[in-house]
Amino acid sequence: MIRSASLSAVVVLGLSSFFPSANQAGTWVQTTGVPPSVNVFSTVTCTSNTFCLATDDWLNSAAGKVPAQGLFGEVWRGHQWEQTNSVPLNVPGVADVALLGCLNPKDCVALASSSYASRWNGSKWSSFEQIDGAFMAQIDALSCNAHFCLAIDTMSGSGLVYNGSSWSQPAVVDPTLARHRGTTVAISCPAAATKCVLLDNLGTTEVIGLDGVSRRAPLVGMSHGGWGGTFSCGSLSSCIAGGYSATGSGYWLWNGKKWSEARSETAGSLLGVGPALVSCPSASFCGSFTIPGPWSIYNGRAWEMGGTSSPLGGLNARALSCPTPSFCMAVTSGDTAWEWKR
Repeated sequence: MIRSASLSAVVVLGLSSFFPSANQAGTWVQTTGVPPSVNVFSTVTCTSNTFCLATDDWLNSAAGKVPAQGLFGEVWRGHQWEQTNSVPLNVPGVADVALLGCLNPKDCVALASSSYASRWNGSKWSSFEQIDGAFMAQIDALSCNAHFCLAIDTMSGSGLVYNGSSWSQPAVVDPTLARHRGTTVAISCPAAATKCVLLDNLGTTEVIGLDGVSRRAPLVGMSHGGWGGTFSCGSLSSCIAGGYSATGSGYWLWNGKKWSEARSETAGSLLGVGPALVSCPSASFCGSFTIPGPWSIYNGRAWEMGGTSSPLGGLNARALSCPTPSFCMAVTSGDTAWEWKR
């Protein structure tokens, strides 16, 4: 049974209301061991080049079986993928697992889109248990670092913290969300940080710390609703968001105080139709896929081009995780997984 963590325990963690060139672009290689039961990868998260977890939308559809709801996943231990145990969700009206995060290889969480969580102990997933009993709870954002995970309920504007042993009770971190239910939200908790940065498509940016929302700033230049959900922070003063403005698609940079649009000639040539995925393990490295699929790197100052088309066998990436500046893992809509090294 998942116990509720006290807010005082969360405060100890420092959390807000609770407790240049082609040779730099590296190489993408398709991984092996993806089980034949995989139909569509859902998401992926990695802590290092020797540990990643991925989840599937469906199980055994290739064998002609009716897709079941729940958690079906794979684990990467540096050489190939192995299938994990499957855990049924059995909650009417709740979709499959959409959010995944890890503190370390022996402590990960998977969240269904309502308010149910499963925990990974290094060898298997636990049964799902409800972590947010609020009416119409809808957890749509999750971020983890080595110390904690923060999940956001977009219906109430509340956050829940996982401290490695239990989940906290919900505490309001963005009251705007309760007034605008259904708002797209992302949260990013940089490595080694005890705070997180929250962004919603109403243009609100919040740095969540011990004193509650310690900084709030609008995402300037982007049209209303133009943020596409692409968001990651290498540090509390270095984040990237992707979306659309009146002049087209682009990336916006957060320096800890305000947003500015990336307008360099190199960045402009990389944007393609629009930003799709970004993952930043540090302030000096972000990996990104754009639509229709080119790979690029932001080094903290400028963009480095990694090609003009998708390096993933021509497929678009569906999820991306870069735990270090020298390793990334991507899963595609074509049921494949690819690792990047340099």
